[in-house]
Amino acid sequence: MSAWSKWFGILEAPPCDGAAVYRVRVEINEKPIAIRRIGEIDREGILFFGETSNLKQRIYQLQRTFETGAYGHPEIALYKKVRRRLNKRLGYTGLQYSYQMAGNGSKAHILEARYIRNYFRKFCEPPPFNSSIPRKS
Repeated sequence: MSAWSKWFGILEAPPCDGAAVYRVRVEINEKPIAIRRIGEIDREGILFFGETSNLKQRIYQLQRTFETGAYGHPEIALYKKVRRRLNKRLGYTGLQYSYQMAGNGSKAHILEARYIRNYFRKFCEPPPFNSSIPRKS
């Protein structure tokens, strides 16, 4: 399993393509915003994990939803709905993503489920924009 990439601004294109798992966090001035969770504080500010068989295409969908509001990425559409409130309370917020290459789509799916389950174990709930906890596969 490869390591997570560095964090990229939401509008930056990924430098590589292929199957991957990715995570998105909320930030101010390129620093994560801590999120209070039931179990403890998530200092990384993770909003959700995702998986894809085509990283460049999925990040493009994410960017398009972020910029235009066009449907294509449901978690980013949800962020757009709460962003005004976040900005009012915290100042300007943005998003960053990082990814981990997975080899193929089915490995990406397994990794995403694993990361969501691990997040749940640590924080006693899934990331805010992941609505369910995957079953163990």
